Parts: sequence; structure tokens; C-alpha cells
Amino acid sequence: MNYSVKDSKVSRIFITPVPKKTVAHSTACLLDAAIKHQLDKTDLTGSLPGIRTEIDENRMPHDQGYILSISTDGIRITGHDEAGVFYGLTTLRQIAGQTVNGSLHCMTIEDWPDLPVRGVMIDISRDRVPKRETIFEFIDFLGNLKINQFQLYTEHTFAYKNHKKVWEKASPLTADEIRSIDAYCKKYFIDFVPNQNSFGHLERWFKHKEYTHLAETEKGFIDFRGNFRETASTLCPIDGKSIDFISGLFDELLANFTSDYFNVGCDETYDLGQGRSKELCLKQGKEKVYLDFIKKIHHLVSSRGKRMMFWGDIILKTPQLIPQLPRDIIALNWGYEADSPFDNTCRAFHAAGIDYYVCPGTSSWNSIGGRYVNAKTNILNAVQNGQKYGASGCLISEWGDNGHIQQYPIGLPAFIFGASTSWNTREGKNCNVEEYLSRFVFKDKSGLAAKALMTLQNICTGNGMELFNATLLFYYLYPDGFPEYDINVKPSMLTVLDDMIIQIEKARKELKNSEMSCRDCGIFFDEIDFTARLMLHACNLAKLRIVSGNHSVTSIPKRDRTKMAAGLELLIDDYKSLWNTRSREGGLQDSAGRLEKLLKGYRA
Repeated sequence: MNYSVKDSKVSRIFITPVPKKTVAHSTACLLDAAIKHQLDKTDLTGSLPGIRTEIDENRMPHDQGYILSISTDGIRITGHDEAGVFYGLTTLRQIAGQTVNGSLHCMTIEDWPDLPVRGVMIDISRDRVPKRETIFEFIDFLGNLKINQFQLYTEHTFAYKNHKKVWEKASPLTADEIRSIDAYCKKYFIDFVPNQNSFGHLERWFKHKEYTHLAETEKGFIDFRGNFRETASTLCPIDGKSIDFISGLFDELLANFTSDYFNVGCDETYDLGQGRSKELCLKQGKEKVYLDFIKKIHHLVSSRGKRMMFWGDIILKTPQLIPQLPRDIIALNWGYEADSPFDNTCRAFHAAGIDYYVCPGTSSWNSIGGRYVNAKTNILNAVQNGQKYGASGCLISEWGDNGHIQQYPIGLPAFIFGASTSWNTREGKNCNVEEYLSRFVFKDKSGLAAKALMTLQNICTGNGMELFNATLLFYYLYPDGFPEYDINVKPSMLTVLDDMIIQIEKARKELKNSEMSCRDCGIFFDEIDFTARLMLHACNLAKLRIVSGNHSVTSIPKRDRTKMAAGLELLIDDYKSLWNTRSREGGLQDSAGRLEKLLKGYRA
């Protein structure tokens, strides 16, 4: 007799079988070896000892869905398509990895995703460009989560042949590397989507005089915070050379991807209307000028056989223009706070008949150790409203603002929760992230490594240390302070900081007692421990700055600064060493330079 895990769907990325009748014909270790062999096959249909796989759209009518049956007669996986068979095998492998005595329990699982596209995007343009082997390892992680789209956010980190000046110090990805990543993604049924910001966020281009003639502004601009920025950010939309420029980029980049999609960015065009297009923006409206340029970019994309994606933040400022977007476009509806207004923004795209993804984030950037509570609520808010208003996908973003200081493990909990929720919105929210980390990532029987990581993730929650898109602890690493945040700092925060220090030290002890056995457990240990140590340093710095009265580093007594300098110097050395384990050399100088500026402040 088979055990039905659920009448229609399973509730988590991984399943803990309920004991029923035991399958005697295959031990878990032999089964796992068979599954690995099956996953490596080009054709997933066929038979292996004890496993039969097939495609039958009638038995499983849902795209990417599967029926997994474990009985005394054998194991059978019926997929709607090849992806469905793959996901059934993935679930089977996870079940096999949870056996206690080497035997499996009889059951039947019928499963399919709520959202057709479940994507992840990581930032490779804020200093940190991962090594190819790191990207492959990350794709392994995503494949086990049934993620099926992957993007690398790019501004200047692709090695364009005629633009070496822009990327020569950034250790960019090459065309050969892109093609190898594209091929590697295919084994997991992951669509590797090209990504190149094509309107705003081009500071890394415009800082070179060879490209300033394409910029909207020639002498800087005022950003959304009211601060002056010396380097332009946005292409001039009324200059025909702008289209010629990005057309050349598209020709070279897209030749390396097999995906039918292309993310052209176009978010946060802060200086639009402050320079050469000012007169036209005053006459027609800034958003209308923006829309007209988007249509020109769309023509470039569609003429190259791709379907265009773009960030939807600018067009949402004038919702009445949304219906004027090209009908085949995909809007990327982003928001990274727990209370981001996804109900309103999803409704706006849905009402206009525009296809869109919801795009929450990992909340790891500008935080040191992460903001998991915010990330979890943000993702759930996005996915639930996306389902309510007909989103076709979810794209979870990991950004690298201000030097991409956060370590590799910091974004993993949010990726796990996001994958679970976008697969099964109703019940995926109950996914036990700590258990998944312990069992499938760290391979830690003690569970202490995941516990330590989650402690660091939550340490700035509910105590006044959390800010919009950041934590106050992170900003205390900047020697000049952030006056707009000083209002949050009061002497009562000293008690909060003392409690945080106790929690961080406890997390470090738990980490030391963990039993990680994964291939890169040593690196994971160093990354999590470094995160804890940097957070401790930030806590102690925060206490000194609060006691000083004006929050500046130079106001701290010399003796204390000397002690802090010695500790930070060791942290910077370790930061550089850790960087080189997973990331390329380019960008390290800029990233570490932010911490070295603090070191200089200590020594002033």
C-alpha cells in the first residue's frame, strides 16, 4: 500500500517521509548512486534498477509536475515533461538522504509548482565577481531547490572586446565562461538569462572620459537622497548614439546565451531629466521620455529574437503609462522591505495586462549578517500577491551595495525560503530553513552551524538596529557616520549592544561545536565566524561612538582607537583571504578599501 503524502501537493522543498511500509529492494545509498547516474543522463526517461521514469501529460497535467510512487514493486516517476521528471528525481534523492536505516517508506507524491518561473539573481557588479567554480557550486545549490532561472546582474563585468578600459580591473566574466555556465545550468533545467543594465547604473562606464558623451549629465547630478554625485549614471535617451552603443553591447553579449529572455535593467534612472533631456522631460513628463526609450531598447531586444525583461520601478510612478508598454515585455516588480506595496504594484501590472515577476530580496546587503525576518516577510508578501494577481514568476535578488561585504552563506536562508514559497505558496512558508541548511548544505548532524548562522541573521531584528534596506550596525563601520541615522542612536542602545555581543559570542561557540561534513565546510566555518567577528567589531565600535557623544571615529579616545585598529587590521587580512576563496581579485581593492578607510580613521 502506498502512502499519500498529500492529495495534490507536497508542502516543502524537501520531504520527511512518514513511516509506513518499508521498501526492501533498494538501500538509500544504492538508490542515491542510481539517481546521480540518472540525473547525468541526457534523456531522463527510461529505467534503472528499481527506478522507472516516464513522461505522461495525461497522468500529470501540470507543467513541471511529477508523480513519485515508492512501493514494494519499485519506484516510478511520471513527469508532465522532462523538468517534471527531474524534479521527481530531485525529491527522491532528498528522501533517500533522510533515511535512518537505509530503507525507504512507501508513499505517493503528486507535486507541481505554483509559479512557472522561480528565479535567483546575484549582483556581480558591486565589486564581488564570483569564480566560475563558485558559480557552478551555487547552481548545484539552486538545482536542488528546484530553481529554474538564474541571472548575474551586470553593469560592467562582462569582457566586451572593445571596452577593456571599463572592465580591466574588475576580473569580468568572459564569453567562454558565460557559455560554460549556460551549459552547466541546463543539467538542472535552469534558464541562464543574460543581464545587462542598459539605461541607468552606468557609473562604471561614465567615470571614463571615453563614454561621458553618452551620459545624460556632464557635471554630476542630485540623487534621490538629495546628495550630489559627481559621476553620471544614466544614458541620454535623446541621443541616437546611446542606442547605437547598447546595440553593440547586445550583439556581443547575447551571442553567448541560449535563453529566449534578456534582462535589460533600466531601473533607478536618477539623473534622467537633469541634463540633456531636461527640456523634453519638462514638456512630456519624465516617465514618458523614459517609456519612449524603453520602446527603443525593446526593438533592439526583439529584433535579436529575445523577450525583454526590465525593472518596473520607474514606470510604476505613472501607472497610466503601463498599458503603453510593448505587450510581450516582462516587468520585474521589485521591493525589498517587509512592507513593500506588492498588493498595489502587482495589481497595476495585472490590470494593464502586462506579464511580470515579483522580485523580493535576500535582505543581506548593507547588513553584515543579514536581515532574515525582513527577507522572509518580504518574500512571502511578494509571492502571495504575485499569485493573487497572476505573476508568472518570482526573481529573488542578492545585491552587493557598498562593497558586497556580506559573505556567501548570508543569502542562503532567504534563497531556501524563497524557493520553497514560490514552489508552494500556501504551505512553503512552513519550510524549516535551519533543517534544510543542516541536512543538505552543511551536512551537519549537530545542527549548530545553521543555528549559529540564523542567530547572526536575526540579531538586528526588533531592537532598533534595523533600518530601511540596511542595519545600523553596518553603517557604524563607516568612519564619517551617516547623520540621517544618528537620530536612531541613543544611550539606551548600549544595553542592546551588550546583549547583541552575548548572542554573537554564543553563536561562535555553537559554530565551533558544529559537525559540518560538506565538501567546503572549512570555508563555511571561516565565512560564518568572520561574519560574527566583524559584527562584534561593529558592536564595540558602536558603543565607543555612542559614548563619545558625536558618533565620529576621531572623537573616540586614542587608546581605544589603537586597540580597535589592531583588531580591524586582522579582520581586513582575513576578509581579503576569504574573498580569494570564492571571488576574483578584481573589486577586492575597492571593497576592502571601505574597511581600510575605517582603519585610517582609527589611526588619525
